[in-house]
Parts: sequence; structure tokens; C-alpha cells
Amino acid sequence: MAMTVSNRSRIIALTAAVIAAGMLSGCRSTDPAVKRSQQAADVLVDTSASLASGEQTVMQSQEALRTLGQAKGDLRPAFDLFVTQLENVRKQAARLRDESEVVKSQAAMYCSARQTDVKTISNDEMRQVAERRAAHVREECDNIKERYAQVNASFDRYIRNLSDLQTYLANELNYGALDSGQKWVDEALKSGEALRGNIRALSFQVELTGNMLSPVPLAATRWPNPIIPTEALAERPQ
Repeated sequence: MAMTVSNRSRIIALTAAVIAAGMLSGCRSTDPAVKRSQQAADVLVDTSASLASGEQTVMQSQEALRTLGQAKGDLRPAFDLFVTQLENVRKQAARLRDESEVVKSQAAMYCSARQTDVKTISNDEMRQVAERRAAHVREECDNIKERYAQVNASFDRYIRNLSDLQTYLANELNYGALDSGQKWVDEALKSGEALRGNIRALSFQVELTGNMLSPVPLAATRWPNPIIPTEALAERPQ
């Protein structure tokens, strides 16, 4: 799919923020390689915070859908809230999709520069160990890309389910339509749970990789809300 002007603008803005973060983190060390590692870690920290926000947005949309399903009296206020939350989910999905492009670009540049540095080590044993460690980091970065693909696909599925419900109910907003559509409400809620699980799995992978790159240990995200365990948390891309 071709990238829109709006998407390009968001990516440019995100990239500028990444560069600014790198300039700030660069003050922490005079060694270029340490600066580079810290910059990459800072990008992952920012991404982790964004993912937590994304999971919160999905949870709020689920709550709006549950409220609509249990609404009494006038259905319009609950339906309007549901539509508003759906739009928030769309915006969050677009934001995370753009961020994934920035993270993939930064990871590729970091791994390439690290590999170039490793080749300059004259001690054979040290160089071999460094190459293995660099390969391990590259593998973890590839895992992040796989996790992002899962999250993006899950967002598409969840948004599609919610959009279908919006169209279905908007044309006949009454209890009869709501009752007959309950199985699709449940299906949408289930896809939301799967999406939240994939977001958390990605966040854990981001934090793991960030800790490998940062000279300062990064605190693990403290998720404020419980979630039903999903296979996404146990699976690991091969």
C-alpha cells in the first residue's frame, strides 16, 4: 500500500524526535558506539510507553462496546461513545504503524553500524564473541519486527470487526438489532483481547531488547490492567 502524505509527515516527525532523543542521550558519553547504543535504547523506551497507551485505548474501546451491549433506554449515547472510541483505535493503529517503520529503520542502522565496528577488532577470540553478541541483538530486532507485524494485523482485524458493528447497528439502532448482533459483539471483544495480548508481547520484546542496548537497566513496564492470557504472550517468532 502506498504511503500517504499524512503518513510520511508522521514518520518524518517521529524520525526528528528520534534524532533529538539521540542528541540528548549523546551527552551521556563521548564514545560514538555508546551514544549509538543509548540512542537505540531510548527509541525503544519511547516505543514501550506508546504501546502501553495503545493497549489502554483498545481497552477503553472494549469497555464502550460492553456498555453499548448492556445499555438501557436510549441507545444513542452508548452508540456515540462506541463510535468515538473506534475512531481513537484507528488513530492509535496508524500511529503504531508509523512508529514501527521508525523502529525498523533505527534497528537496521544500529545493527549495520555495530557489525562494521566489530570487524575492526583485531583479537580473533574477542571479535568472534562480539560477532555472536551482535548476531543475537540482530535476532532480537528481527523478533520486534515480527511482533509489530502481529500487532498491525491484529489492529486491522479488530478495527474491521468494530467497523462492521458500527454499520450494522447504525442502520437499525434498537434492541432487536443489538440482540441479534450479540455474537458479533462477543467476537469483537475477543479480537480486542487478542490485540491487547499482542501489544503486550511486543512491549516485552521491546523492553528485553532495550535492556541489551542500554548501559542503564530499564525498568519493566507495569501494566495497570489485568488481561486474559493469550497465546501471543507465550509465542515467540522463530
